Amino acid sequence: MAHHKSNTAVEGDPDTGHSRGMPERPDKDELEQRTEADRQEVAATVAAQTRQAPEAHIDEWTQRLVRAAPEMPREQAQGFVHDLYFAAQRALDREVWEADFERDE
Repeated sequence: MAHHKSNTAVEGDPDTGHSRGMPERPDKDELEQRTEADRQEVAATVAAQTRQAPEAHIDEWTQRLVRAAPEMPREQAQGFVHDLYFAAQRALDREVWEADFERDE
């Protein structure tokens, strides 16, 4: 004779927080919305980190450039490094945007 658990034992007790199984999978639209929200959150975090860091990078590379070319005035070296840094950042952003666009197509 086989012994079986009662339905209450199998399903769990809703009063104790035990669920009755896995949650339902979100529909396609809801999943796409959640994915887009996650992408935006990651992009915002990366952008915030990038905005905080440029000054440190610019100062570091300005010092390196001045050491390599001591005849260059510090202001000129800093302007060059600043322009180069932000041009590179724009190029990187464009690559990311293009990759996102291609993936979404």
